Amino acid sequence: MVRQNMVWLASWPRSGNTFLRTILWYCFGLKSGSVYADEFSGNNKLQQYVGHVEDKKSLFVPGNIPLIKTHEAPADDGPAIYIVRHGMDATLSLCQYYHQTPPEFVIEGSHRFGTWASHLHAWKPWERPDTLLLRYEDLTDNLPEVLKRVSLFLDVKILNEVIPPRDAIADVDGRVVKKASLPKPVLSASLTRRFIELNGEMLERLGYKP
Repeated sequence: MVRQNMVWLASWPRSGNTFLRTILWYCFGLKSGSVYADEFSGNNKLQQYVGHVEDKKSLFVPGNIPLIKTHEAPADDGPAIYIVRHGMDATLSLCQYYHQTPPEFVIEGSHRFGTWASHLHAWKPWERPDTLLLRYEDLTDNLPEVLKRVSLFLDVKILNEVIPPRDAIADVDGRVVKKASLPKPVLSASLTRRFIELNGEMLERLGYKP
């Protein structure tokens, strides 16, 4: 039987949540909402690409699975799909997103979502009941296996195993959806050391190299 209860789509920012939602839409026909109002600033093309529904109430209908994106700490013990990305990559991407914020503020967690490791500590997706832990790197490199795991977790059929290229809807500056060709930002040696001080234990726990 297909799930009827709400499922959180949780992650630290810039970890692949929008990518996951796109996969849920194109590969399973599942639309999703967000705890954040007007998340895409009225970009209808991007909303359609992601399968985003602005009115979350419309997701709570019989026969549907209400999927809701969040970057917040867990609000309850309800089912969740938690998407994790290598902490350094996610941090660099968030630094780029907060382009007017000094990168040390992002690394120190001096923003509403805290450090990469603290978010994982809050959710504990490796042991949290009824939680599917997915890696961003598997979404990009091993999509067929990810689809099988999602299909089993949500009890839904795989309808398609291909998604359209993200460059078709990427922002010019890459803030929301980054073109694959855009150069990656880099951290100084001192900021890299500080990132590892704060997040090294969690990197090791999840099998990521510093």
